[in-house]
Amino acid sequence: KASPKVFIATTSFGKVSNDPIEILEKNNISYDMNTLGRKLEDGEVANALHHYDAVIAGTENYTREVLQQLPNLKVISRLGVGMDNIDLDFAKEANLTISKCNTTPAIAVAELALSMFLIISRNLYIMNASMREGRWDKLMGNLISGKTLGVIGLGQIGRRLVEITKGFGLDYLAFDVLQDQEFSNKHNVRYTSLDDLLANSDLISIHLNSSPKNRNLIDLNKLKKMKKKPILVNTSRGEVIDEESLQKALTENIISGAGLDVFKKEPYNGSLIEFENVFATPHIGSYASEIRNQMEIEVVENLIRGVNNAQQK
Repeated sequence: KASPKVFIATTSFGKVSNDPIEILEKNNISYDMNTLGRKLEDGEVANALHHYDAVIAGTENYTREVLQQLPNLKVISRLGVGMDNIDLDFAKEANLTISKCNTTPAIAVAELALSMFLIISRNLYIMNASMREGRWDKLMGNLISGKTLGVIGLGQIGRRLVEITKGFGLDYLAFDVLQDQEFSNKHNVRYTSLDDLLANSDLISIHLNSSPKNRNLIDLNKLKKMKKKPILVNTSRGEVIDEESLQKALTENIISGAGLDVFKKEPYNGSLIEFENVFATPHIGSYASEIRNQMEIEVVENLIRGVNNAQQK
């Protein structure tokens, strides 16, 4: 049987350890990497993958329109747990094998969200930058202890954030369509409406997928409901926040600051990063070496299984 051709769409694959690459090579799988250093756009996915049998997929989009242009593609092995970037209905029609990781980046993303709250509330990044410029400027910050944390999307990551912040004596509000009463009872999390959460939280962390109903969910209307001038952190999907509205909210001092790991268009170089009270990172939520290596090995094992199954059909 011919060696399957695999495209690796994620830009940092194999950087933590060579183990996943070695597994591919031991299984006689030829592969090519995304060399652009960024997420592929829709047209680029269709062009890049045209001659490949399988892909190790990141967060780039596999829409019906894209997948229709990839007649050779048999396997999508997703490096991650979210599948909102893949048209699963069309994939089923086209008899594609789709897999995702069971290894969850939840703890890595939750720790990033927590670190953003701490960094912004104490102005650490501003003072670090000023010291590097030779200045000794002391800025007064705020505690996060004793505040109210609103979690928008109490899934795996949202729950981990609650668990790792228990020592801060926070009150917890949560908005989610699915409600885990056992978890909320154990950790004193009160489920509420989105508007109530926005109005009563000092710290707001977003953990949603980019399904159509979540796109631009946080718009100017929603931002204006934030009575406490909270710190807003988004480590989920850039599509959830209307970026123009967020810019207006920062300009008008509706919120105290924002921690952003995700953007609608990545790499991001827009005007949000010009605000002193915005702390931005380049979509590194799962970039903790312990988690990342585990996920990359799993994604390769899923890919090999998928390829073997496809060849037997």
